[in-house]
Amino acid sequence: DVDTVSGHCKDSGKPSEITADVPIKPNCKTQHGCLYCQHYSCHADEEDVHKLLSLLYVMKAVRDQSADAEHADSLLKDLCIRVGVILEAVEKTSVAAAAVVSRMRKEVDEYGRLTPFWATRMERYEAMGVVL
Repeated sequence: DVDTVSGHCKDSGKPSEITADVPIKPNCKTQHGCLYCQHYSCHADEEDVHKLLSLLYVMKAVRDQSADAEHADSLLKDLCIRVGVILEAVEKTSVAAAAVVSRMRKEVDEYGRLTPFWATRMERYEAMGVVL
């Protein structure tokens, strides 16, 4: 597996859609382009769950605080739903995995502890005035 900012990839550099009608085409060069790829994998561990929850935190902040809420929602709604589906699948794998998701939700949602990549991305959005 190749480490990515939203999980792992089982065949990096060869994006392939999970279905024909994905809202975001798989792309190995973007931070969220792998979420609709056949080769994407998410481990039921703190690292990957933290990545997904950090991504979700940043997307929600952008959606909630955007000057053009309709535009932000049209861009990010499907992505937020996809991350939620992945996290739900992780939770269903085992009691231990559900505990990891619960613990990491608290770290991200209550304490604002993002992965370094997503913390930097959030700072950039704040500096640009996208997020206050």
